[in-house]
Amino acid sequence: MKAFVLAAGFGERLRPLTETIPKPLVPVAGVPVICYALAMLKEAGINDIICNVHYRPDDVMDFFKRNGNFGMQVAFSPEEQILGTGGGLMKCRKFFGDDDFVIINSDIISDLHLSSVIEDHRSGCHPGTIVVCPWKGTGPAPVAVEGDRVVDFKRALGRDVQPAFDYMGIAVLSPLIFRYLSPEFSSVVYTGFTSLITDHSLGYHVHDSVWEDMGTMENLRAADEFLLSTGRHIPERVKRVLGAVDL
Repeated sequence: MKAFVLAAGFGERLRPLTETIPKPLVPVAGVPVICYALAMLKEAGINDIICNVHYRPDDVMDFFKRNGNFGMQVAFSPEEQILGTGGGLMKCRKFFGDDDFVIINSDIISDLHLSSVIEDHRSGCHPGTIVVCPWKGTGPAPVAVEGDRVVDFKRALGRDVQPAFDYMGIAVLSPLIFRYLSPEFSSVVYTGFTSLITDHSLGYHVHDSVWEDMGTMENLRAADEFLLSTGRHIPERVKRVLGAVDL
């Protein structure tokens, strides 16, 4: 199985930090945040990945080169114009061939064991399986589920089901997803996931443990504090899987 790592974003909500460093390389507990995603993949036996890059792409590619690609097979998909999650994935279509694959954001931290998600996906009957966690934020939750499937995202489909989960930025997908993607700028959620829900089905895997999203400076500070104290086993796990990281 191969994986698509989303690493092209600007990290606008992390400015001014991201004026000099791309978001995937922002350190959290002394480890570049992208390493948390890479460790999850490698631990699950996924060593063949492609990363899309746009903002400060040379910084990202040089980081991989300095670290010997962490013993993985790494390809890059440069985007002259940023394509979003949907267009970015569509641009890499040939890389995945006819096999299922993982898509993962490069700015998330979790103690998730990805192998359990892959097992769920393979034992299920859905062309896609997303990872969700119970909603703990304020306001309405983004993801609504019913039975063994996702039925709505941010009420885009108008389903009469109360949302109760958040999407963690991780999914296992069939190549069927490409039927619904466009090469233009787009969101994989609203062009791909919602189409799977409407025309087929979309499964989900609940992870009720650690998940941190580095979307804002507040989130970054909270994650850093957590990982340096009670959550220190997570960066330790990353270093154990990837080895020493050359910043």
